[in-house]
Amino acid sequence: EHAQLIYTAAIHPALESKILALDLIHYVLTNTQFPPGFILRSGPQFHAAIRNYLCVSLLKNCTSAETHVVNLSLRIFVPLVRNFRTILKNEIEAFVTNVFFVILDSKNSSADHKGIVVKTFDEICSDPATLAEIFLNYDCDLSAVDLFHRIVNTLSRVSRTGLHDTSDAASAYSFMGGQSAARMEKIRFETRELRLDAMKALRQVLASLHASIVEPMSSSEHQEEKEGDDVAYPDVQGAPSESSTFEDDPSSPSKGSSSNPVEVYNSKTRRRAEESEAILRFNQKPSAGISYAAKCGHIDGEDAADV
Repeated sequence: EHAQLIYTAAIHPALESKILALDLIHYVLTNTQFPPGFILRSGPQFHAAIRNYLCVSLLKNCTSAETHVVNLSLRIFVPLVRNFRTILKNEIEAFVTNVFFVILDSKNSSADHKGIVVKTFDEICSDPATLAEIFLNYDCDLSAVDLFHRIVNTLSRVSRTGLHDTSDAASAYSFMGGQSAARMEKIRFETRELRLDAMKALRQVLASLHASIVEPMSSSEHQEEKEGDDVAYPDVQGAPSESSTFEDDPSSPSKGSSSNPVEVYNSKTRRRAEESEAILRFNQKPSAGISYAAKCGHIDGEDAADV
């Protein structure tokens, strides 16, 4: 019934065909049980089709002015992340940074589009394994953006949208009437709903973090009681699976690396802070910035080419 209402509301046949195609893709992805090892057996041609056709199409449709198209495109993104994230590390980063964050940070984006993005984050963060992998494969990767950190900060900022404008809006109501007052009331209602959705997404993040910490601890305690001192502690991400790491990324801490993810994350945070301090000192005095960067080991102060 919902799909029928969408199709009848579509004015142009091309738009109707696009919505139907997106709806069918969403139905296939959400109603297909992908067996373990499916990604490995699917082959490079299937991987290329997902990257070069489906992801590119979704990237274009996410910026559409039609709310129905944006909604369906973002709904497709959720099962795409959950089932194909092992081959889409760069694509997921591009989606989140160039589409999701841009929509939420832009003052020109409609409240409907922002609400759809926030609800998409809510669905993605509802899976503890996906959320843990986002942290491990982006925030703990020296060459990637801090995706988990930016998601939480963006949702936190959205949850405070319009809070400082409450008094100004209340005083403005006394000078408005008719359509202007109704429009202001609508904007206030949409802002309140957006804040509520953002807080729900943040709550989902905390619930997933709790699940990813408590469940491995409870399983390890049960195993310790069963086996005594001979205990094999589980991985940070939980039980290993076919989709637990991102392929073709040797710098990812979850693939072929014995480093502790916490140590990798702390190292990345420390390096970012040192680079910021070096830039600040360089802007004040170039020789001081170069000296500080060399002291931290980021450059060779004796090598002019490296400097």
